[in-house]
Amino acid sequence: MATTRRKAAPKKAAKAPFDLKSFLTKTDVGNAVTSFGPNDVIFAQGDKAAAIFYIREGKVKLSVVSPQGKEAVVAILKEGDFFGEGCLAGQQVRMATAVAISDCSIMKLEKAVVVKLLHEQSALPTASSVTCSHEASRSRKTW
Repeated sequence: MATTRRKAAPKKAAKAPFDLKSFLTKTDVGNAVTSFGPNDVIFAQGDKAAAIFYIREGKVKLSVVSPQGKEAVVAILKEGDFFGEGCLAGQQVRMATAVAISDCSIMKLEKAVVVKLLHEQSALPTASSVTCSHEASRSRKTW
């Protein structure tokens, strides 16, 4: 009996890797950049969560306050870090307070725009996978 050979399925074109600079410079990102001084509150625990933030310059402290009034510092973030990304995973309110600890330049990225752009990026299929990956990497940092 003769065997027939099957042709291999055509390969899909390679997907372009995620380009952060391109993402942050798109004109429709809604990239409002605001300056904050030391001890300025960027957002407070309990505020509505409708945007994520990108640190262009400076350092930011994330902290939570217990019902008994005790404050715990969750993270110290620096230039190039994102924060407030919990809104991408469905958080309706801020779980922490973000305070500038130096002069900062912070880019505010509205949730709806970020979700749209993330879905457009072929290398990033869902916003939740980005959030999970970012949270996992943050938890591995040592302070």
